[in-house]
Amino acid sequence: MKPDDLPTAADPAAAKTNQDKQEATTAWWFSFAKLVAALGSVGGVLLHLIGYISHLSYMSAWGLESGPFRKDLDEILLMGYLAIMDRSNNALSLIGEQIWTILGVWIALTGYAFLIFRLDKTDKREKIKRFFQGSPDWVPDLLRSILGSTMTLALFPTGLLFVLFVTALPVSIGDSFGKSLADTEHKKFVAGCEHVTRGNRCLEIKKDGKRIAHGFVIDSSASHIAIFDVDLQRARTVRREGTELIADN
Repeated sequence: MKPDDLPTAADPAAAKTNQDKQEATTAWWFSFAKLVAALGSVGGVLLHLIGYISHLSYMSAWGLESGPFRKDLDEILLMGYLAIMDRSNNALSLIGEQIWTILGVWIALTGYAFLIFRLDKTDKREKIKRFFQGSPDWVPDLLRSILGSTMTLALFPTGLLFVLFVTALPVSIGDSFGKSLADTEHKKFVAGCEHVTRGNRCLEIKKDGKRIAHGFVIDSSASHIAIFDVDLQRARTVRREGTELIADN
């Protein structure tokens, strides 16, 4: 057997490189999975918060207490999803209506920034260099310290305002959606049962054979029912115990 025919061991450097690549790929996928899990958890919490605020705002807009009408988790999440979709649709509609204004402002700001960065760029650098060449060594350090401190002080309230905005955004979305939904339904309900639309049907609530309410259902639970009474033209809450619900034809 010739020496060239003898089996050779694998190159240790190449094996180490392949192992490092595999470990890097595994670490990347693991980090990506953790990121997705974290975003999913945060998204679930925000969805629940938006749905909860939406329900509170909706009942409050009708002038009713939300306590007797506690929702399950699935219902809260669904309401949060509807709130996000509704507000997103409104935001996109607003952007579409103002698209030319937005583009004009963007072009103007871009042009202004370009001019600021380009005009006399070389001359300004040379002036700064000549200024520092004739000054003591501690002057640049002092100016950098002052600049750093000033930027830190300026960025702190800006960051605080950003955090407040992010935390207040879900509450704002839920509150606006709940009020908007109640307002839309109120405009339909005040027209009366004669102008009923698809998805909204009147019903009659009887107790001991007597009608005690007649109108559109706002919300319901195992113990109570919230209804917009078309006869009284206002929202009210009725206990379910001993009552009979009859849908209008």
